[in-house]
Amino acid sequence: MNNIEFKLLRESLHLTRQDLADIWGLSSPRVIQRWDKGDLPVPVNRQEELKSLDDIVEETVKNFIDTIILKKERFENIDIVCVVAYNATNYDGDFLHYKLHNAVLMRSFHELKRKGILLKIVEFDRKDYLNWLGKKSDTQAMRSAWAINKIDK
Repeated sequence: MNNIEFKLLRESLHLTRQDLADIWGLSSPRVIQRWDKGDLPVPVNRQEELKSLDDIVEETVKNFIDTIILKKERFENIDIVCVVAYNATNYDGDFLHYKLHNAVLMRSFHELKRKGILLKIVEFDRKDYLNWLGKKSDTQAMRSAWAINKIDK
């Protein structure tokens, strides 16, 4: 993998240099900047780690798209899919999953659009969600219902 391929793959995963430095436990993003520019060759282990992250995103997108297509074939009335997007302050998982979640959303958006299905992305608002949720349990299904409610307004 050359420096351009490394940089483009990193960016396609919505990972900044600082993000990778944090994920990989590097003290500074400077070395990643040098890899991006071609000043230093990208170590093979870092190439493999980045490719592995991309493989995870691709597999997740494939599974998501397959699920939507299967539901569309079964029910024939799906032309809009609604998903929840998180920002760094309201994501309840770890940082890497948050970044990969966003990469999955964007790749899925484009893939579904090619298939004639609109992906509506609703930003998660914890305060609004908890108010809407009331005393019910927090589940992925409830977050989906909240998001659908948001696009209906």
